[in-house]
Amino acid sequence: STSSVTAADVDAGRGKIYDAIRLALDVSLRLQQPMKTQCAAAYYLHYFFKHCLTEPDDSAPPSAKAAIAAASSDAAAAKRDPGAAYAAVWPEDEVAGLALACVHLAGKATDAPARLTHVLEHARDPKRGVMGRRHWPLAAPWRDTVLAGEQRILRLFGYDVRLSMGDKVLKAFVGEDRILEDEAYRAYARHGHAAAAPKKGDERLALSKTVFEGAANVMMRGLSWACSGLQVQQESHILVAAAVLVADRSVEDAGLRIIAGFVDAAAQRATALLKEPAKMVTLNATKIRGVAGEVETTRRRLDAYYSDERKAARAALANDERAVAAARCGAARRAAEATMHRMGREDLGRYVARCDGLALKVKDAEAAAKQAEKRAKGGGAAENAESAAARGKLRSLRAQAADDCVCHVVVSDDPELYRACPDGAAPPAGDLRLAFPFRPEDVGTANARLDAAGGGAPPPPPPPRRAGEPR
Repeated sequence: STSSVTAADVDAGRGKIYDAIRLALDVSLRLQQPMKTQCAAAYYLHYFFKHCLTEPDDSAPPSAKAAIAAASSDAAAAKRDPGAAYAAVWPEDEVAGLALACVHLAGKATDAPARLTHVLEHARDPKRGVMGRRHWPLAAPWRDTVLAGEQRILRLFGYDVRLSMGDKVLKAFVGEDRILEDEAYRAYARHGHAAAAPKKGDERLALSKTVFEGAANVMMRGLSWACSGLQVQQESHILVAAAVLVADRSVEDAGLRIIAGFVDAAAQRATALLKEPAKMVTLNATKIRGVAGEVETTRRRLDAYYSDERKAARAALANDERAVAAARCGAARRAAEATMHRMGREDLGRYVARCDGLALKVKDAEAAAKQAEKRAKGGGAAENAESAAARGKLRSLRAQAADDCVCHVVVSDDPELYRACPDGAAPPAGDLRLAFPFRPEDVGTANARLDAAGGGAPPPPPPPRRAGEPR
């Protein structure tokens, strides 16, 4: 029964997918992207999780391969709900990175592109970002995690990410001439008139403007619809008919509601369009009612999942410095691995050179900002403006370096900074190293890592960093 749904009925994997969908919709809304872009982002995310266990082996970065192997080991769970089984063992920051990749890709696919920098900013900004407000995920995904996710989505789609929007499909399904203005529909349907002849055949598909717009809103704006995953499970004709049922339930004016027999007419229409045998009409009618029921079930699951207790627990965890440090450690390590997986050896070399060059620019900007600040102390408006401009440039370069350098990449021949190397080759001087956590002395114990993949007990917290020391 849908009335008895509790938080326990939403497993960890399905809950992560709900969180990812909500993150994608929130960020897309902050970017003021049109509704079709938000719908596309949700569709891409569900499509990925439906087909995630069939992803080509060379497409997934190391952390994703490990999650695929872990999810596939439980054959029953993987068969029942592959997306939930995969998400349950996949780190939260990776799931969030995939959600942001869907937003970025959906913008380009629906002619509403947004810079990846802006997508990340609306998600990760400490004061205004969606992640801080929702307290999910605990560690924000890195830029390279998002780029790797976008490549994976494109490969699963075969690089064809075109979609048809629900309102257009519904209009074609019932016939544009059967969507009537409310007063015209009232006269056509004649609900409650005993003398009115019953409608037959496709006449029963006629809709009032109120119901049509309600159905479009269910598909384009409804969180329950977006989180249900039905978009990738059922044919579009079944979905639009079910959306009409969902919208009709909220119409208070009886004269504008659907005509009796709408579901049967819609099932016949869907069967004809799908070129299925006539015996499928009954089954398709059952599917239409089932999809409408599943949307309501998803709404109840969302209400149960996002309980006050869960919100309080997430807020408490976000204030646990140790837990946040561990999550950031894992996110940084996986981002560097994703970078090395995404790039070839030559591209990686150029990437490291660019990171090194940007680090020098930051250093020069810091010196310039200090000099401008000294001149501003004894100067006038021009010197103050110069100082403000220098500080702005420094902030911009630091923000760029924070992501372009992936978890503070260091170019060095120090073996203690080494974490990974392409093709298992020995790390030559100047190769890419991941310095997070940095050296053993930075975290207090030899070769200690805070994230779960490091194994063993977490090290004690590092000593306080003095002002001016490198992170």
